[in-house]
Amino acid sequence: MPTINIPGKETKPVFSFSQLPVTINGKRIAYIPAPLKSVYEAIEKSKYILDLKENWDDEGALGYDFEVWKRAALFISKLSTKIFKSYGQIIKAPKIYHGPNGSIDIYWENESFNLLINIPKIGLGTFYGDNYKNNKSEGVFDPEIINTNIFPFLIKFK
Repeated sequence: MPTINIPGKETKPVFSFSQLPVTINGKRIAYIPAPLKSVYEAIEKSKYILDLKENWDDEGALGYDFEVWKRAALFISKLSTKIFKSYGQIIKAPKIYHGPNGSIDIYWENESFNLLINIPKIGLGTFYGDNYKNNKSEGVFDPEIINTNIFPFLIKFK
């Protein structure tokens, strides 16, 4: 596991139920409600991205900066927590991959939809979603602002 110096304050849990801390080198960067354990595990598994340094593919690929991984991890933890708190739903864990140009891809797919979100180091993220029927959407968004309305495929309306 890479050694990374993380400046700033540690986060503190704000919910009354059990939480899982997202950590790197022993420092907490976020918390995820325990019922979202599969999301937590996906974030933990994605730490491999931090080991991909400049030219990791022998074809000149960019390395992956801690800040872009942290930005993606915070986005996923906040989005899944907001859906859990607002709708009482546990979203399926995404697959988290190294993306193009040092960005991170977050991907959900099941029989009803697919959704690809790309988080760059700075600036707006992008998304493309398809429910395999009559609804496709794509656009840009601010990963710092968690707006569940632009990712309706993740929410099962009753």
